[in-house]
Amino acid sequence: MSLPFILASSLTDKSKDDTRRVNELLFTELENLQREYKRERQVVDQLTKDYVESKDYDPVRRYEKLKVMVKRTIMHFKVNSEEQIKGAAAAAANQGTQAEALKRCEEKYSKMTRQELIEENTLLSEQIKNYRRKLSIIADLVQQLEDLYEESKRYAMMQRYRLLKTMIKGVIYDKLI
Repeated sequence: MSLPFILASSLTDKSKDDTRRVNELLFTELENLQREYKRERQVVDQLTKDYVESKDYDPVRRYEKLKVMVKRTIMHFKVNSEEQIKGAAAAAANQGTQAEALKRCEEKYSKMTRQELIEENTLLSEQIKNYRRKLSIIADLVQQLEDLYEESKRYAMMQRYRLLKTMIKGVIYDKLI
């Protein structure tokens, strides 16, 4: 074999390895975002379930239930935010699970060409972008919910009751999440 062929082959392998490493990082980030979205989506789904169930109550008891639902939803997101800050330590513990998933992909990576890896990286990047967008929308909705909830405290019960219903509907019926 000639030296240029060996160098070209070595460069191709190196660039494929770099592309594979990027793929692994993207895959790991996507898994983390999917887990986070699932957690946040479960909170919204619970709010939806509680809201539907609250329709069976008379307005006075429902008013109290609506307040509790809003407070609990806001609290879940605050706790999740704090957990994300502490998430670096948890991520280290979670690396074992991620390492197993990456090992399963090793065989797949070895059969893929560099171009196929690049295409998959593009798809993974798009999925990551989509999950980040959804997470951002949920965070904005909950922040809005918290702001409106605080503002609603200055209204009388019947006005506040209508505001609470409107606030909750704004979160649970949002089509973008």
